[in-house]
Amino acid sequence: MSKSLTSKEMPPHSEFNGDVDLNLLGTVCPMGFVKTRIFLDTKKTGDIISILYEDTAANEPLTR
Repeated sequence: MSKSLTSKEMPPHSEFNGDVDLNLLGTVCPMGFVKTRIFLDTKKTGDIISILYEDTAANEPLTR
């Protein structure tokens, strides 16, 4: 399950170290989705990542 966060909130998982792996601020779907898909294709199963994006209606596909 994913949770949309504002820039002032901390992610719910304790593994977060403050570094953002993919910053999508200012990017809306479909480009946000495309960039996320390309980024995820470079990761291994089980990797923990953090993606920063704006919680807008246009970015709703990112939460899926």
